[in-house]
Amino acid sequence: MAGPGDLATAAVSLVAPFAPYLISAGKAGGKALAEAIGKKGREAAWNKAKALWDRIAAYFSEAPALHGAALAVAAEPEDATYRATLVKALGDLLQRHPEVADELLKLIGGKDSVQSVLITGKSRAENIVQDLEGAGTQTVDIRQGSTGKSIRQRKK
Repeated sequence: MAGPGDLATAAVSLVAPFAPYLISAGKAGGKALAEAIGKKGREAAWNKAKALWDRIAAYFSEAPALHGAALAVAAEPEDATYRATLVKALGDLLQRHPEVADELLKLIGGKDSVQSVLITGKSRAENIVQDLEGAGTQTVDIRQGSTGKSIRQRKK
């Protein structure tokens, strides 16, 4: 990862799908959470997102910009504007606190590259190619009635 902004983007990508359960404590019951995780089959992703958010919240509990952006993402996890605001708030904090950035990087999986495509909101995407050199992960997440066609992932 190149810097705090990239790390913030990766962190928000991992946390956002679970934000209603992580950030708005008490808003969603344990049963709803269990159903959501079971439905998505993403227990490992939940565990990583929870560990990541727990560290972020522990370090930056007194950061109003981060807190406000996180609440907005918790209310509407798919909203790109809210996600971008959270990325900016977290990136700014990580720029000022590189020791936290190092810890979050380890939680995410180290310096491996992450390539992620999210297609949402009844969108359609075609001819997407992810080329990855070295270690890392590539994901494609298609939601909310969206479609993806001719999506290729290559590792070199």
